[in-house]
Amino acid sequence: MSRIAHRSRPAAHRGIAAPLVGGIAAGRAGGGIAGRATSCARWLVCAVVCALAVAAPSRARAEVGAVSPGALSRAHAALEAQCNRCHVPFGGIPQRQCLACHTALAERAAQGIGFHAQVLAQPCTDCHKEHHGRDAALSPPPPAAFDHRTTRFRLDGDHAQLACERCHAAAGGARRWIGIATTCQRCHVDRAHRGALGSDCARCHRANGWLPTRYAGVDHRTPLGGGHARLACADCHKSGGHLAPQQACAMCHARPHGGTQRSCETCHRVASWNQLSFTHAFPPAALPGVHQTAACLSCHPAFRFAGTSLSCAACHDRDRPHEPLGGCADCHSALSWQGARFDHDQPSVGFALTGRHRAAACTGCHAARSGFRSAPRACDGCHLDPHRGQFAGRAAATPATGILARLLALVAAAQPRPGCADCHTTAGWRPSTITVAGHAERGFPLRGAHAQVSCRGCHAAGRFVGTPPACSGCHLDVRHRGRFGSDCASCHDETAWSPAAGFDHARTGFALERGHAGVGCARCHGSTGLRLAGAAAPMACQTCHAAPHGAQFGARCTDCHTTASFHTLPPFDHAARSDFPLELRHAAVPCLQCHDARRRPTVNRACRTCHGDPHRGSNALDCSDCHRADRWRIVRFDHDLTAYPLVGRHRLAACGSCHSNPNWTGVRTDCVACHALDRPRDADHAHEIVCDDCHGFATWRLLRNRPSRRRAR
Repeated sequence: MSRIAHRSRPAAHRGIAAPLVGGIAAGRAGGGIAGRATSCARWLVCAVVCALAVAAPSRARAEVGAVSPGALSRAHAALEAQCNRCHVPFGGIPQRQCLACHTALAERAAQGIGFHAQVLAQPCTDCHKEHHGRDAALSPPPPAAFDHRTTRFRLDGDHAQLACERCHAAAGGARRWIGIATTCQRCHVDRAHRGALGSDCARCHRANGWLPTRYAGVDHRTPLGGGHARLACADCHKSGGHLAPQQACAMCHARPHGGTQRSCETCHRVASWNQLSFTHAFPPAALPGVHQTAACLSCHPAFRFAGTSLSCAACHDRDRPHEPLGGCADCHSALSWQGARFDHDQPSVGFALTGRHRAAACTGCHAARSGFRSAPRACDGCHLDPHRGQFAGRAAATPATGILARLLALVAAAQPRPGCADCHTTAGWRPSTITVAGHAERGFPLRGAHAQVSCRGCHAAGRFVGTPPACSGCHLDVRHRGRFGSDCASCHDETAWSPAAGFDHARTGFALERGHAGVGCARCHGSTGLRLAGAAAPMACQTCHAAPHGAQFGARCTDCHTTASFHTLPPFDHAARSDFPLELRHAAVPCLQCHDARRRPTVNRACRTCHGDPHRGSNALDCSDCHRADRWRIVRFDHDLTAYPLVGRHRLAACGSCHSNPNWTGVRTDCVACHALDRPRDADHAHEIVCDDCHGFATWRLLRNRPSRRRAR
């Protein structure tokens, strides 16, 4: 037996083997000839014992219970008394002993299949332990990182999420890890197909999900394209039906043609039921155009395919919108019923189609069912008269009476009446043919802006006859209300109503110069033109312009301003005309920054008038004592004039460091007023100690020795 087997056996088993092994060990440990003799003797004893064991196997089996370390597992229970089936004297349990029985495993390992092929050089007893009882597990569970691909059954999809025990279930007290069938039926019951589709589930299903299937229909005898592509397997193969190699359409689809006996494939295809491929026996020239794409039932109602007439009237007589005019092909073609090819320009018709008449539909003029031969030819036969007969009775309207009236009536009757063609064409009702030159021939030339006005601008509501030629006929005198008479042309012309190019404003005593020359009339006279009519001083500046200075400079704006520009002022001598000369930065400040009547009604020389008091009245000094007009933040205050001259580091401190909030007067001068937080909190810095006893103004570091006792107050 191997050393592993000896170490695992109890003391009872070691009772026989211990003296032998101990003697061998003692012989090796002893020195000299006596030691070697003892060792040889003990080796001889062992050989004799082994020979007796081989010669008397029945006796060995009888005594095996006394030397066995424990019962074998249920799988090896038949080998309980056959130790030599596994154990080799002085050789342990070699791998060949195990593989002599487990031949299937030996073949898989030799082919490189499975986990054991990777550990073939490792003894079997490293993992598989025996003599631990009948119900003991002979094989340990596989490692957590076990690569199932080595078994040639890769775990994909949902298989990878299953626990090992789901497939390797315990059978007969032991869990089986090898020799398990890899077919789907071993774990899955075919309740859906019941064996009707064979046993190869992988042809349609995947391991990552039973549905949807991956069957692409390559081997499907019935084509799975077109409309069949949208169907699921169960739509046709209900309860495992329709599994024959070839299925007729009628097995699934009802016959819509009644007694038609031809197979569906004669006309229909799997791609689409409505895409027919039936070829008529007659040539395409017999039924050209849209007949080739017409639906079958439009010509073959009730699925009547035989005996169908080829004449137009057989199908289209009920659709004829007019009286019988002969053969349909004289006007219509098979390409389109609406696109009539009748030649309206032939002399026999007597009404050539021009302009927009060519695009009009036949029913636009021939509306009635019998309106082709008796259609009117005059314009008013189809078009309403938007002029309401204005041009129809012009000659009859005359104030003459008696013989003169009758003569004028005869002359008017002899003259041709004005018709639609005198102003309009078939190319389009608008614009009319009345041009600017034609309008002048009718007594009113269109000049200037009148040439751009549409007809409706003057001829409102379609009134052309009797339109007044005077300006007041179209333009109401809203501005002047008749104050300047009715001769508008004395000031205005036809180019533009505003500005009035013919009006000279100097005639009013107020010439429009410089800035006033470009101002519109309504800016001064208002939208009604009456703003200045009741003004007390219509020519004064304040009548139109509000005084931004109030009454400070009087009513004569011209002392400072001109009509060229109100904001462009001549240089104002602030030193000569006021008591505040503008120096330094004050010279660049805009006027309104200081002279703002809304914020500062009264302006004086004090700085606080414009700049306020940032010190909040905490000192009685004038601003100029510390600040300058060119640099406000650079203070020139002499601190030596106060009771606290600045020496040392104090000369470099900012004003706000001591004068906070801001506080400029009444500031404490003792050190703790500013440096209370800098003083250490220990027993040596009592409140009675004065800072300048140890520190100076140049630096805070200790300059003098600290006094040994508190300074007397």
